[in-house]
Amino acid sequence: MELIIGLPNAGKTTYSARFENAYHADDFRDNGIDLWELVKQEGVIIEGLFDTARVRKKLVEAASRPCVCYWLDVPVEECIRREKRGRKRWFFEMHGRDFQPPTYDEGWDKIIRITAEETSAF
Repeated sequence: MELIIGLPNAGKTTYSARFENAYHADDFRDNGIDLWELVKQEGVIIEGLFDTARVRKKLVEAASRPCVCYWLDVPVEECIRREKRGRKRWFFEMHGRDFQPPTYDEGWDKIIRITAEETSAF
């Protein structure tokens, strides 16, 4: 399993578009896709906020195979600057407060940090 995580407007959806087998967090809510079954499939890429270590650790455990985390590390202020849908500052600040950066303690085989400068290229 590969997971693409980051704050709203970090560039997760844009980044995941380069992968053929990518699923967006909205697919689980809107299309009835079972996240816990999806993580068990080979070659699956899932993107979403996944802001807590607890949830990510459960996903890694459910996958029970090598897992890679792509962390789009974009500061809250940059995410606010990128906003085009009318979401308010408090929305980004709340997610920024709650977001826990990924660590290897969650069970990742590899964590790839992608900075704000790198996300502006896609």
